[in-house]
Amino acid sequence: MWKDDVAQRVAILMEYFFVGSGVPVWGLGPDGKLFYTSSQNAKELELILRSGECLRFALEDASELKVPFVMGDPLGMLWVGEYADITKNMNKMLVLMGPVFPSAASEKGLEQSLKALGVSLEIRKKSIRIMQDIPILPVPVLDQYIRMLHYAITGSMLDMDAVVTQYTERKEQNSGHEKSFTDYEREKNREQTMLQCIREGNRNYHQILNDTVQMSRYSLGLDTPLREAKDTLIIFTAVCTRAAVEGGLSNKNGREMEQRYLHEIEECTRVTDLAELRRRIMDECVEAVCAAKQESTVSRPIQACCDFVKAHFNEPIELKDIARSVGYTEYYLTKRFQKEMGIKLLDYIKKIRLSYAKVWLITNEKSIQEISEILQFSTRNYFTKVFKAQEGMTPAEYRERAMNSGAETEKS
Repeated sequence: MWKDDVAQRVAILMEYFFVGSGVPVWGLGPDGKLFYTSSQNAKELELILRSGECLRFALEDASELKVPFVMGDPLGMLWVGEYADITKNMNKMLVLMGPVFPSAASEKGLEQSLKALGVSLEIRKKSIRIMQDIPILPVPVLDQYIRMLHYAITGSMLDMDAVVTQYTERKEQNSGHEKSFTDYEREKNREQTMLQCIREGNRNYHQILNDTVQMSRYSLGLDTPLREAKDTLIIFTAVCTRAAVEGGLSNKNGREMEQRYLHEIEECTRVTDLAELRRRIMDECVEAVCAAKQESTVSRPIQACCDFVKAHFNEPIELKDIARSVGYTEYYLTKRFQKEMGIKLLDYIKKIRLSYAKVWLITNEKSIQEISEILQFSTRNYFTKVFKAQEGMTPAEYRERAMNSGAETEKS
């Protein structure tokens, strides 16, 4: 009945998840029939799974996906699903991992959510006791579990940008689910913006991230256990140094930086030391990319011009301001910039702004009008015209294609 290689990998992973952190794994048929689970509270958790939109989304909206998808239930818990070709007499099986809380949930909040679902008082009390045993899995750790699940099912590595999230109507009465799930989406947006700043060597990232440099995806609160904080920072270090290499830092220097940071992480004895190290890692990665770019044939004044544009891309920029910052006349600056960079200065400004537009179109729910205004395009129509000239499609088409890119990539 079972395809030995895939089934064995999933079985081993199921045991590892449950023994290591208490995360259960479920196997369901394409009709929603439950075949197996490692959960010790299967009856109650299955009821919660079926009471919200998660199972419907998994069985209908996500049925053709070839990548993992993340869902949020009415209690604010997260579930991860992916379809696997496990059995010989069935086309596919839905493998679910969860539920987990991305952060601590209050008993009062759970009580209110269960009451809103129409659950009786007796069952509410029992469910809350069960909820207290649901594992808390910080988002960066959950990301690693998602990668392992995908590898067990497909035998291939996963680009986290391909993971699909369950888009739902945002309603006030669903506050428990919406807060948790919206936070998950928001954290993905923060990470992508942060990595874009590193790739560009943007020293103004503090302002761009708008005080979100704490980045809840990698937050290190004072009450965070030391080992958990170290593991979180190790993941943070890996994504930052990888972005620095993508921005122009050599692979050798990137590896050396990462190894040095990892050594420092293990040497830390307090969470406060790790929080300070995290800030330094971000700063040094940005500076390393800046230094790598300056080692090119571009002169210092033109590099300073590029830095000015990156630091103020979401503000009105006039050529006279850039020229004044580097001590050139506007005429001389525009001529020299095009000679050294191979692109007109005004086109470079558009290019930088469009690089952030692509990130925001994929990772947050801002309207195209809002993105156009933030990036200082005079009108939405002009933004659309410039975007299409560079990308060959409109912002709306780019956003729609990106949302489906995971499945399309796997199919190809």
